[in-house]
Amino acid sequence: MNLPMVLVSGPTIAEDEKLIVALSKHAGVIRNRNNSKIEKRLSTNKICLVLLEITKESAFEIEMIARIKRYYPYIEILVVNGDGDRDVLAEAFKWGTKDAFRRPYNTDLIVDRVLAILNVKT
Repeated sequence: MNLPMVLVSGPTIAEDEKLIVALSKHAGVIRNRNNSKIEKRLSTNKICLVLLEITKESAFEIEMIARIKRYYPYIEILVVNGDGDRDVLAEAFKWGTKDAFRRPYNTDLIVDRVLAILNVKT
């Protein structure tokens, strides 16, 4: 059985063991601590969904969302944003983000949303 692949990208969420373990029960998970390496991960793996942590370099990450949707339009994107900046979130949604979560986030809620987007039955 082929599991959908999820890329968990960002310095904090890639280290969240509870999130990684919960996602791994239903999908293949690739950790990416450095958001600048997302495109390399996308080009070498069959990723279905990116869970992207927006950091203080939010302009870079918004551009990254735009590039992902331009070159990989089938990949779904969810973001985790620590400060809840509405302008940043509006830009993320403008470029195709499916959903956003503020820190501190609820792991179960993120996992449920990922599974719903990927249409994975539990």
